[in-house]
This record gives sequence, C-alpha cells and structure tokens, in this order.
Amino acid sequence: MSTIDPRILRPGMHVTVSILVDVYQDHYRGDASVCPGCGHWFPKGDTSDCSTMTVVRPLLRRRRLEDREAAARLTPEQVKDLNRITRTPKTNRRTAVRPAPELELFDTAPYRRTGGLR
Repeated sequence: MSTIDPRILRPGMHVTVSILVDVYQDHYRGDASVCPGCGHWFPKGDTSDCSTMTVVRPLLRRRRLEDREAAARLTPEQVKDLNRITRTPKTNRRTAVRPAPELELFDTAPYRRTGGLR
C-alpha cells in the first residue's frame, strides 16, 4: 500500500499548482507497472493510480489554469493522461442481487406494495 506524498500534505490548503505539477510528474507512471514516485506496484493491465495520484489528479485538473507556467512543464503525454477520466465501477441498482425469499427474517408479504392504490 502506498502512502500519500508528504509534499501535498505539509502545506495543507496552501498547496500550489507548482507543487501539484512536481508531484504529478514524480508519480506519473506512463505504461510502467510500478509508480516511480512511491513504488506502488500495479497488476498487469491495471490502469488505476497510486494513492498520491488519486489525490493529485483531480486537484491539478481543476487548478491547472491558476498557474499556466507551472502547468506548461507537463509533457503532452502527461497532459493527455491528466485529462483522462478515471472511474470506479458502480453497481446498477436494477441489477443488484436481492436476498433469496427464504433468507428473510419475517414474512414481508403484508408490507409489499401492489400495482394500484387502495
């Protein structure tokens, strides 16, 4: 398990875009299977981020226009990666697995709604 880079923790709410760019570049892994900044290992085919990048990516994406000179230090490949959308899988409520009726604690039939109003 990787830890958060202390450069973004120490300044707290005063972290600058320049610091975010430095940390982003240090933890940018490209196609590697190990984060060069913290050594977090990723399984083959995993495109997720290390803990630090999970924090830095959205912050830098939102704040990059505050300091265009600092943001200009990013390579074109890093800019493309910065703007990629990372999503976590979500379960669809309609396809959620419901417990089998025999596992209910009590008979819910009297409490179920029917199609019409009474």
